[in-house]
Amino acid sequence: MVFKFLLTFLFGVASVGALADESALATAGHGFPELVTVQSCQFRITDKYHGSILTPRAENDFKFAGYSTTITTDGKSRDFGFSIGCDSDIASTDAVANQHDGSYDAKTKKWVAHYDDASDRQLLSRVTHVYPLKTVNGSGFARTTDEITGDPNQRIRFFSYCIFHGAKALCGDGKDMKLSDPKGNLLPYELDVLRTVEFIDPDTAKPAGPANAVSDASATP
Repeated sequence: MVFKFLLTFLFGVASVGALADESALATAGHGFPELVTVQSCQFRITDKYHGSILTPRAENDFKFAGYSTTITTDGKSRDFGFSIGCDSDIASTDAVANQHDGSYDAKTKKWVAHYDDASDRQLLSRVTHVYPLKTVNGSGFARTTDEITGDPNQRIRFFSYCIFHGAKALCGDGKDMKLSDPKGNLLPYELDVLRTVEFIDPDTAKPAGPANAVSDASATP
């Protein structure tokens, strides 16, 4: 199993501002959707937690956008963020989902975890959860998996996701929480932001702003 979480790309901005040049940050006006383009995918996403929507830049070959913020929960400041990559002209939804550790079970009509092999399944199934993910006009999954090796005080719960819309998909990775911080589960906030994603077809793009704000009635994973 391979996590493609871009630590420098995401948390370099949240914790070391000097790593981000100002042109890489999109300022949407908090609470309103921001129009973002990643390769051939154009979409809106809303900064709901006073963070930064990161646009593609040279450091990642213009292949990824991202979101990063710091929130206070239980009296403690905690960072979270995730990368956003584009897949287009998709021939197989499952092939794309597999790259981000998910798979669609046609029999149950549910998203499930994808494992590289039987050994991977045996090791990780007990620390893995999959959640359905619906956005403004897309759907997919989010998966969380706990680290099971290394210093227990440093282990992290990672998450990955994919959102599909026609022949396009937005997929990425992030960290959910440090396992040593049981009150630091940030998944509800991460999913809350991802639910605001709206894919924009080329003939429907409009400037983002209050007049074009999207609603997100679902706030619970």
